[in-house]
Amino acid sequence: MKIVQGFPSTMQDDYQLNMINIIKHGVSNWARQEIVTRKPEGIFRYTYRDAYERIKRLASALDGLGVKIGDRIGVLEWNTSRYYEMDFGIPGTGAVLL
Repeated sequence: MKIVQGFPSTMQDDYQLNMINIIKHGVSNWARQEIVTRKPEGIFRYTYRDAYERIKRLASALDGLGVKIGDRIGVLEWNTSRYYEMDFGIPGTGAVLL
């Protein structure tokens, strides 16, 4: 996955506070913590590590489709694990989630 660098940090350090670094922080500290959501088929459980892998696959798929920095991607989805993954994966590529 190609990670987009954001604006320079206002804390005078090199840490970029962007969506990908937020999920990476979750993975590095709570990789095995469960995320629980409801789907029409029932309860769905997976970990932050699993979610991060799926987010990276989504970002790679978007890159393969030719999505560029600044492109707008509209999403119509319930509050599910898929939306959670899109909420991190789309901005992580530099596109804008609508």
